[in-house]
Amino acid sequence: MARHGKIARLPESIRDELNRRLADGHTARQILPWLHALPEVQSLLASHFSGRPISHSNLTHWRQGGYRDWLAARQDDTLLRRATDQPLSASPQDLSRLHHAVLTLGLARVLQSLRDTAPSSDPAHLCRALQSLAALRRAETDAARLDAAIRRFQALDQTRAQRDQSRQNFVRELAALTKVTSLP
Repeated sequence: MARHGKIARLPESIRDELNRRLADGHTARQILPWLHALPEVQSLLASHFSGRPISHSNLTHWRQGGYRDWLAARQDDTLLRRATDQPLSASPQDLSRLHHAVLTLGLARVLQSLRDTAPSSDPAHLCRALQSLAALRRAETDAARLDAAIRRFQALDQTRAQRDQSRQNFVRELAALTKVTSLP
């Protein structure tokens, strides 16, 4: 959801610092003087808002909107970082782990979108969100099938390797019993 208020129009670096201060538990009494002392903030307020300062109400609205979005984005980043914290190879397990993380992230974003929009306010948005949710569920089902197929293949591969080892052992034992010195 695009934001258009005073705080949303601030440079990203200032918004990030504001969000960090909110996350650290700073109060409006601590944050507002800091904001108003910044030249970029003064310039923005003068050019777009007739010099009206950022109010406690503006900060409250930001905390309920933009700040929540920032927290969600940080959680998304954390989720992806955790999913990829170990070096990825092309192994099926690593790809499956990454796929699961991306699906989880997509699901979280769709659910957040549904929470942010009242169903009656935009039926087309609700329809798109539900279609996205259905597509994510199909992808999750496909990923589960792929994981099951990978496990079956690995079990077959292990069984095949054990069978090959048993054959080699049998041939060695047979060769030892018959005193054959070289095998074809």
